[in-house]
Amino acid sequence: MGVSPLAHAHACSTVGTMQPIRRGGTPHHASARRKARGGPLMALALVCSGALIAGCGGSSHGSPSAQTKGVSLVRAADVSSGAVGYRMNMKMDESVAGQNVKLTADGSFSPSSKAASMTMTMQLPSSLMSQTLQMQFVMDAGTVYVKLPASLAGRIPGAKPWLSMNLAQIGKLSKVPGLGSMMGSSSPLTNSGQYLDFLKAAAAGSVTDVGTQTIGGVQTTHYQAKIDVAKLPGAVPSADRAAVQKLVTTLEQHSTIADMPVDVWIDQGNLVRRLQLTFSQNVAGKSVAVKIVENFTDYGAQPAPTVPSAGQTTDLLSLLHL
Repeated sequence: MGVSPLAHAHACSTVGTMQPIRRGGTPHHASARRKARGGPLMALALVCSGALIAGCGGSSHGSPSAQTKGVSLVRAADVSSGAVGYRMNMKMDESVAGQNVKLTADGSFSPSSKAASMTMTMQLPSSLMSQTLQMQFVMDAGTVYVKLPASLAGRIPGAKPWLSMNLAQIGKLSKVPGLGSMMGSSSPLTNSGQYLDFLKAAAAGSVTDVGTQTIGGVQTTHYQAKIDVAKLPGAVPSADRAAVQKLVTTLEQHSTIADMPVDVWIDQGNLVRRLQLTFSQNVAGKSVAVKIVENFTDYGAQPAPTVPSAGQTTDLLSLLHL
């Protein structure tokens, strides 16, 4: 799962302020150019982590009304996010100020138990090391684990392959510009049903029925809508509302974003089978475009993730001296 278009856009305006980490673990001041080169190492792990998330009626012609179609999206969001678990594969294409990043991911998620396991492949532009990276993510019992590629793990003090962080301590990241929004409750990894919740914020009258389509062998109805950004805080669970409101307020200060186009494919059991979000906007003077496609399969109980041993992990907060 990647970073949500909103969280990513906000991160773009703040990630440049993060300081690189020396092998000794102490942040140091650097020029703007050195920050741009040093920041991506830590930002990469965190942005990727943030990769781990229903009135009826009809017209006089018998076709569903806009209200009914909007209700269909809300119902599907509730049914899908309420599932005990599911598998999901995702593809993301993004462009920030002309620099392109491509990402694919696949994993299993158990929202009610806050457990997940996901693998991710990311192709970076030349300004961010120009290479293809493979990473692994695990979430278990409120702790997120990120397995870095060997080329990155070797730059972390202790050179252990995994970073870890207890989500109960997420608030401490507010001391580091940009990181709190990447790993907070609005991050897809800590809330894998985030994009499903977004469907509840569809703008009134914006939902259209495109037709039927088979997705992964399942017959679905394809809907298009626009997500009203101002409605997002009311669409997410109460525990996440303050964080999402803060994110929306920040975006309103740095951009003119008002809505996001969304396509969603819903089966006869009110389960979301595919969801596509697009975002294109100037944020803090930077052109940001993101397209995310998520395919949901195998709804039901998922296997428990394999958690790395303590000897293989480095605590992120201790690394940042928080």
